[in-house]
Amino acid sequence: MPSDDDVALRTLASTRKILGLGRTRVYQMCKSGELELVEIGRRGKRVTQASIDQYVKNAKRVQPKDK
Repeated sequence: MPSDDDVALRTLASTRKILGLGRTRVYQMCKSGELELVEIGRRGKRVTQASIDQYVKNAKRVQPKDK
């Protein structure tokens, strides 16, 4: 069985957990194309790990505040 690092497709639930986002936001991101959604069979939907990685790479970085 592949490790979590080797998985090419993620469930919507695991995508939510990885990104720390809610269900509605993840669905919006899939609909808008921010995340790539792959349909498997009639009801199975998965998000590509590559699109998750790309989203994280392009996310705005929070700058630490000076004390």
